[in-house]
Amino acid sequence: LWCSILAHLINNGLQIVMMYVLGNNSQMKKALTEADNVPWYLTILGLVVFGFASYMLWKNKTPLRRTWVNDFTNEELEAMANSQNNNEEQ
Repeated sequence: LWCSILAHLINNGLQIVMMYVLGNNSQMKKALTEADNVPWYLTILGLVVFGFASYMLWKNKTPLRRTWVNDFTNEELEAMANSQNNNEEQ
């Protein structure tokens, strides 16, 4: 959850900063709005951020308890298995 919140915060923050910085610079604003491709360094930066976020999600994952099945009745477990089988058949 926190990785998503941070990504959203960075995205919105960068938009605000770019609007502030480009507010009076018509040449930069024109160059960014008319660009047909993304600069290579932004692609690399995006991949690095994605890799770091993926690593943090993997590192901080919460494993299931070994006794997680005790939280469900047999009927609920059978219903989940049937639902999964039906989804796989479609």
